[in-house]
Amino acid sequence: MATNSFCGLIELRDADGKKLHLLKPEVNLQKSYPISYNLRLMHQILDNGFSTDGSSLPRPLVGADVQLGFNLKDYFEIKNPGEYQMKVFPIIYKRSATNDDLCERVDLPPLAIPIKWAKNNTWN
Repeated sequence: MATNSFCGLIELRDADGKKLHLLKPEVNLQKSYPISYNLRLMHQILDNGFSTDGSSLPRPLVGADVQLGFNLKDYFEIKNPGEYQMKVFPIIYKRSATNDDLCERVDLPPLAIPIKWAKNNTWN
């Protein structure tokens, strides 16, 4: 399960290898993915629905068959059609023991995803 309902660090590069600006830089902050956290405490915080500063918190992803998706245009401003490459650095958490509330971070190998962006800004 993720701590912030997101898949992990992301980046998008154009055909020349230039990295595009991330519109939501908070998804790539290291503090968004702590080394470990207490599951019971995190559930209490998320069940409350608000962080200490009053902003709404995301819902946790729980279970073996979690569907996760996002709209690329919400995270990157893609101005031109063409070939792009998105790289995702997946981060998940596992319980350190079955009866323990401590969840430890697992950094998975990065995934490179080729993207063809059409003129009408939809997946191709």
